Amino acid sequence: MAVISTRISHDPTGKAEGVTRQEEACRKLAADLGWQVVDVKTDDDLTAIGKRGQRAQRPAFAALLDMLSAREADTVIVWQPTACTGRHVTLNRMKDKYAANRRAGINHGGGRPFGYTL
Repeated sequence: MAVISTRISHDPTGKAEGVTRQEEACRKLAADLGWQVVDVKTDDDLTAIGKRGQRAQRPAFAALLDMLSAREADTVIVWQPTACTGRHVTLNRMKDKYAANRRAGINHGGGRPFGYTL
């Protein structure tokens, strides 16, 4: 189960064309890989980096993290990593969610983990 994450920092027209293109590309990738898309989370015209070093308020990204925690999705598809995370600090928040799920024995799909044999 995959969730698509799209984000554009600045959308002066308000037409959401950039995030629409991102979603289309991600849906194509999901279809090519045979993955089921269960939701799309979009932060349009929202920066990933807050003002004066504060964390930006991004409702769709927060909802995406909640979906991962609740195991409503096990895969995140993005057009490019910075479209989702914006910077390494946010990427680390996402990696922490995956690490917590891994410790709980929750598989995130894909091939067998490196070093494991069947």
